[in-house]
Amino acid sequence: MPTNPIQRAWFVLWTAFFTFCALSVLIPFATDWWLRTSTEAQVVELTSSGTVLVQRPNRDAPEAGLTIVPVGSVITTARNAQATLTILSPDRQDTLASVQIYGESRVILELADSPRFTWWSQEPHKLSLRLETGRLRAFNTGVALRPVEIVIQSPPSAIILLNTRGSNAAVDASFTGSNITVGEGEATVLTGATGQVLTPGQRAEVAPNQPLQIFQSTERNLITDGEFQQPLGVFWQTDIRPPSDPTQDAGNVQIEFVEGRRAASFLRLGQGWSQVGLRQEINRDVRDFRSLQLQLDILLRYQDLTNCGALGTECPIIVRLEYEDNNGNPREFLQGFYYRAASGANAGATRCVQCSGAVPEHERLSEGQWQTYESQNLIEFFNASNAPATVVKAITVYAAGHSYESSVARVQLLASD
Repeated sequence: MPTNPIQRAWFVLWTAFFTFCALSVLIPFATDWWLRTSTEAQVVELTSSGTVLVQRPNRDAPEAGLTIVPVGSVITTARNAQATLTILSPDRQDTLASVQIYGESRVILELADSPRFTWWSQEPHKLSLRLETGRLRAFNTGVALRPVEIVIQSPPSAIILLNTRGSNAAVDASFTGSNITVGEGEATVLTGATGQVLTPGQRAEVAPNQPLQIFQSTERNLITDGEFQQPLGVFWQTDIRPPSDPTQDAGNVQIEFVEGRRAASFLRLGQGWSQVGLRQEINRDVRDFRSLQLQLDILLRYQDLTNCGALGTECPIIVRLEYEDNNGNPREFLQGFYYRAASGANAGATRCVQCSGAVPEHERLSEGQWQTYESQNLIEFFNASNAPATVVKAITVYAAGHSYESSVARVQLLASD
């Protein structure tokens, strides 16, 4: 500090001037940075069936029955269990993404943030997960106006980016590596300095000390638009039967977003029998296929009948495959799904009573939760029933009964050579 009063005065003035200039630059930049990067936590809701445990941060032991999952939690599913994470915006107005976690999996929720000042920040909604073992499928709903960035890490060093609106991808992880497949849209797979964009029909394999490998899937989906991207009438035709009581509402089916998934929803509130469905002609020869598997995601919200009605044909969701056997005879495969169970003489049937041949038991699911159904190999099932399939004619997905509310998404009939 100068001792001369005049020099000291100039020193103070210049110091104040430079401080003012620095602050006039730094404060706007700091304010802009803070407004752009400040975040608030998304709401992560958990629904589950079977044994699903969540170990929250700073807790000594995992817990069951949680419905809200904080960042830093470890989610573990038992065999035959399923869990669904629904990621909502901080104000709960938008469903940003959903994640289906399958049995015997371990997933860490690492990040779930959204910009706090949406009127200023251009940052996307961000979700980050680490799949240590098992299998999950993530859905980027595309509902929110702001983009959603989903990052999934899996062993040994794979990073999967799911940023395209309406896309979904499945990741299988074990100590031997990871497999990534895309159901809809696209996903970017990164490992080390290598990256690859995957589209439907491709599979990526990441193994220790091996380069990223891309394969064309040998599976083909015999169903067109099982993700319900197109309006009804393009690939799926409505099949609504007149109700037993003409004065009652027949019910309806519509395409909508349900908890982050584009789905076909069936609704009917009334008295007496009704049936509301969607049908698609397939007409594919399946004699050269070794495997045929039905897959779909199902949400059962309401049914008034117990089990599947007196004849086992009134479930809130039923899938009917029509096919021809090796003698040219028409055959049906009927698989129903219900949640309201009961026992006793008047409780209703849990399989189709009137159907001929081998008929599977209907599947009991949990109420109000998305669950994934994967059938056995239907080629082997038809052969064991002494009715080998030659041509799959059509598929109908429908709801039947008195009153019901249900949805299906990601309907697939996967055939493998």
